[in-house]
Parts: sequence; C-alpha cells; structure tokens
Amino acid sequence: MRKLLLLVATALAGCVYSFSGFFPRELSRTHVAVFGNTSSRQGLQTPATSAMIDRIRKDGRLEIVGEGEAALLVQGTVTGFRKDPEEYDASGKILTYRVTVEAEISFFDVAKQDYYLKPAKYRGWGLYNPSSETEDQGISRALENLSDQSLSALFSAGF
Repeated sequence: MRKLLLLVATALAGCVYSFSGFFPRELSRTHVAVFGNTSSRQGLQTPATSAMIDRIRKDGRLEIVGEGEAALLVQGTVTGFRKDPEEYDASGKILTYRVTVEAEISFFDVAKQDYYLKPAKYRGWGLYNPSSETEDQGISRALENLSDQSLSALFSAGF
C-alpha cells in the first residue's frame, strides 16, 4: 500500500512541473510583425521587434517563421517611454537611470482568425549607469523585460 501511494504521489508530482506543456503545439510557428511606435521616443519600433524575436528564440517554445507560414502572429505598438533618475550619490549626482517602455501587444491565432491573447498593455523597465553605459543599453533591458512579461502572459493564457 505504501509503495502504491508513493507511486501515485510521484506520478502526480511529475504531471505538473511545467507550464510549457499546456501551450497549443499547433501555434508554435510564430511571426513577429514589425512593431508600431506612438511613443515620444522615435526609433523604438525596430529594437522592440528585435527584442521580442530574441526573447522568443531564447525561450525556445516558439519557432520564428515568415508571415505566410505562421500560426501565431505577434503584433505590438510601443505606446510610452520614460527615463527617470533612479539613484543618486551623496552630492546629488545621478548614478542610475530607470528606462520604462510601455507597449500594447497581442497574439493572433491565424487559423481561427481570432486573438489567442487579446491586445494588452505591458510595461518593461531597465536600469543603466550613465557614466559607463548608454541609454540604449537601458532601453534594451526594458524591452527584454517587456518581451518576457508578454511571453509569460502568453504561456499562462490557457489557465
């Protein structure tokens, strides 16, 4: 009886260790459309698109394909940008800035001609040290964070 309980407990524990198994496999072929940009900061559409593609490749659960081959279409628009001082030294000199990027992102099921995940707002942020890094490095971190948040929402959408 004890062995049976142990076997059942082990089997149940093994069934729920990963959320990746619940995402529809047929949607794995993904195309990321070039993001739009309505923010006050010009030029964010290309790095936002690249960040999403890079994060999808790094995650590994989706395959990037051309638009005509895609089952899932990622669409986004950068809607906001801010740069605020984050940390100061004792004399009041800015040590770090926080870059915040907002975007509306959706995931469209091509076969069903409906959203798998409707357009939603995401906000990503990144810090950078102006004495040793560029604002673009902070933006890059913010876009990575933004992409990670939207992918996390995508993979948990079925729950």
